[in-house]
Amino acid sequence: MKKEKVYTVDVFWDGPIAGVADFDGSPYYFDVIEDDVETEQGALNFTLVALNAEIFQLVLENIDIRLRWRIAFENGETSYDTEPALPNDKIQFDMNRNKIDSYLFQHQSVAVIKKGIFSEIEKDLYEVVWS
Repeated sequence: MKKEKVYTVDVFWDGPIAGVADFDGSPYYFDVIEDDVETEQGALNFTLVALNAEIFQLVLENIDIRLRWRIAFENGETSYDTEPALPNDKIQFDMNRNKIDSYLFQHQSVAVIKKGIFSEIEKDLYEVVWS
């Protein structure tokens, strides 16, 4: 089983349930299928939507924006109520998020369904195996 990189976790509930990870070496948005029952091995069913280069760049930009916020928060330079972006980054973050969401909505019909098992390799850093 091939371990794939997880770039970001947008939603976490007892493990990653939405975000961006590689599938067969290319970036995809993953989202858990609601009301799915976890298997004995911890696998859940996810919809996977392939990301084009433009959308993936927006995802990476938002990861950087979140990282700048996190560093500032941990250094006491901003409050939690500004999360996920510093005030100077908020407009760009929201514009990126809107473009990403629109893309995902438009491409939902070509999503594939795969079982995913996530493992944490260090704090807040994951990898996934798809089957």
